[in-house]
Amino acid sequence: MVYQSVQERDDPVDSSYKLDDAINHIDFGRFHIKFLCLVGLTYMATACDVGMISVIGPSLTCYMGFNSLQIGLLSSAYFIPRIIGQAKFGEFADRFGRRPILMLLNVWHFFYVLLLIFSPNNVWLMLLRLVSGASVSRRVMVGLFSEFLKPQHRKILIIQQLFWIIGSGTRFLVGAAIIPWLGWRSYVATTAFLYFLVMIISWAFLPESPRFYNVTGQVHMAEKVLQMVAKNNSCTLPPGRLERLKEQKGRGRIQELFRPAYLWITVRVWLLFFCGIFTYYGIYVGSTDVVQVSGISFMNDRNESIDELDASCNMKFNTDSFILLSIASFGELLGVPLNVWLVEKIGRPYTLSLNSFGSALSFLMMIFFTGKVMLTFWLAGSLAFTAGIFTILHMYALEIYPTSLRGIGVGSSMAVGMVGAAISPLATQVLMHQNREMSLIVLTATSIICCIIPLTHMKETRGENMEDFTRLIEEEETSFIK
Repeated sequence: MVYQSVQERDDPVDSSYKLDDAINHIDFGRFHIKFLCLVGLTYMATACDVGMISVIGPSLTCYMGFNSLQIGLLSSAYFIPRIIGQAKFGEFADRFGRRPILMLLNVWHFFYVLLLIFSPNNVWLMLLRLVSGASVSRRVMVGLFSEFLKPQHRKILIIQQLFWIIGSGTRFLVGAAIIPWLGWRSYVATTAFLYFLVMIISWAFLPESPRFYNVTGQVHMAEKVLQMVAKNNSCTLPPGRLERLKEQKGRGRIQELFRPAYLWITVRVWLLFFCGIFTYYGIYVGSTDVVQVSGISFMNDRNESIDELDASCNMKFNTDSFILLSIASFGELLGVPLNVWLVEKIGRPYTLSLNSFGSALSFLMMIFFTGKVMLTFWLAGSLAFTAGIFTILHMYALEIYPTSLRGIGVGSSMAVGMVGAAISPLATQVLMHQNREMSLIVLTATSIICCIIPLTHMKETRGENMEDFTRLIEEEETSFIK
């Protein structure tokens, strides 16, 4: 069913404008810059949180007696509840609004990461990682930000990756600086402080999405938000009144994703999210293990493995290894300007395919190169390309689904991806210690699958306005199923 708009006018001769006209007219200004900075802070906090175990893992091994399997399970514990959280909170964001769900998730994340500092034993550490992992505040926030952007500016969603890279690289520098002196709990406290800042700033700054207000029939609230954004950007809205739309029923229903217009889009997006997130988090949380099994130690200056170290861990903490990983993480920066250019030049699907090919090549080369310099180079390449897959996929999902299904569309895709994220530590942090080559072959094969799927005539979203309502238009089905 296609819902038609009906204009709300005080007089028949009054002019009106559509929401997309208003967003395009407001353009990009101070409001968007402030919002981008908040999203960036959220990215940095999440990067430190998601990669927490890869930083504090060596300390947990020494001081709390964790083995490689337990470290892998601890990493997986963070992703398992996100399988449910991504889908359900995405649905709630479609039904109840982006802002209230985001506020709830921000408080949730801060509170449980804060409690993690006081974990007395292994059991509490595992339980708190499970509970804190259910929060998906970053995804809801990025979805909200995208609904304020005109088509030409949505490539900014790729630039946000810069903040993730900063957080990713900084986590190792912070770990090297404070863990040897203050212990692993000091790193957790730093992450909690970042979430505290996100929580406070979000509460004071973030508005509700005008697109959500529009599809729920709250045209006056949508217009009020647009006026606030226009004022922040020192501009005005188009002349007239915002068109009033009939309320979209059935918002956030997962069944809508399997209607003919979205069925094959959903199937391929889900498969891409699974493979893309599996490879990214596989190397992201397992980066320390890749370096370690290549003969570089984290806890001493000699060549003993961590398993051979004395339980007292009196050996000197090797900060050089963490600096190596920081360099590799900052190497992701190289992929950002390239992807910003490619998504507008050749489109989203082909850019996804190129990044997937690059990640497959990087994983393959790591099988043959174990020296510090070449390992750092190919590790940086794998992080850059897999992060590119992740970022472009998220942007594509935000663009391909309408406002009434955007939360559940992206959320369900991320939920499928979190299944891949949950098992990825077993492929890197566990399998890596058993068979280094096989672990990297698994990552290479998964990247090849990611490379092929975008070439199956996936719909291009470059330069298109975001849709607000679901449709039953057979022409929207891709040639892939014809």
